[in-house]
Amino acid sequence: MRWRRKIIGCAILPVLLVSCALPPPVIRKTADPVRLWQAREVMLGRLANWGLRGRIAMKRGRKAWQTHVIACWREGDGYRLDFLSLFGQQLARLEGVPGEVTLYLPKAKRVTARDPEQLLKAQLGWSIPVRGLRSWIRGLPVGSLPADRALDQAGRITRMDQQGWSIEYRRYTVFEHVDMPKMLIFRRDDLRLQLVVDRWLSAEQCLR
Repeated sequence: MRWRRKIIGCAILPVLLVSCALPPPVIRKTADPVRLWQAREVMLGRLANWGLRGRIAMKRGRKAWQTHVIACWREGDGYRLDFLSLFGQQLARLEGVPGEVTLYLPKAKRVTARDPEQLLKAQLGWSIPVRGLRSWIRGLPVGSLPADRALDQAGRITRMDQQGWSIEYRRYTVFEHVDMPKMLIFRRDDLRLQLVVDRWLSAEQCLR
């Protein structure tokens, strides 16, 4: 009888040891999207001398336009936007600094104005939100102006309303270890713009 008790005790002991060796369950807390967004906002705000290659499709009523774009932004709010046809032929180049913008057209034609949107509309028949694009394309609101936004669990903007524009962020991609917008939809009144970023450009690529 004593021999049987010893065997039972020895059989139970390993089970008890294994049970004691198991770590306590880990309770993981979901990160706060607002805090993640605040960290992203600081990171994205530090970007300087950067740009993109992409495609823009515009539609207003029955009218539609398409263009390829190479865009670069510099410190000090300077920028350059090259608009190309679907076959790669340059249609126009828009260069801007605070207070002035110049549109370069074929045959050495050059037009200067203060409002980039009105200038594009007058010369090309279509326009894009140039002044807000610098911030919106990164997934940021413009300055401290009022904005209504929605975030995903990673702290990335999925929708934003600002300055009369409604912007949807459909997809993101990784650029220099940061999630950057890949596909955006802009809406204002009856105008719809779709921007697809084919490639984000680094500071070195933009300064060439």
